[in-house]
Amino acid sequence: MSYGQVAAWCPPLTARQVGRIMAGALDNDIPWWRVVGSDGSLRIHKRDPMLAQLQRAYLQSEGVQFTPDGRVQMTPEQVADPATFFAPLHEV
Repeated sequence: MSYGQVAAWCPPLTARQVGRIMAGALDNDIPWWRVVGSDGSLRIHKRDPMLAQLQRAYLQSEGVQFTPDGRVQMTPEQVADPATFFAPLHEV
């Protein structure tokens, strides 16, 4: 899901607020790797390129497809049902 999609399910949050919350959620109590930019980009790259690599690995292990330029394919088939956002977490 994108930050904006998460915000839409959690009013009155904005996409920017979701980003700030997710920035503090890097332990595995919240599946932070399941949130990407609206264009499918791994925005966490700006914070830490290694975290972007970890995010991509987690997403790929969950069957998420990437475009040749490294973005998540943000098609209707790739957008998660909010209920799946709380699926079992990866062990790190």
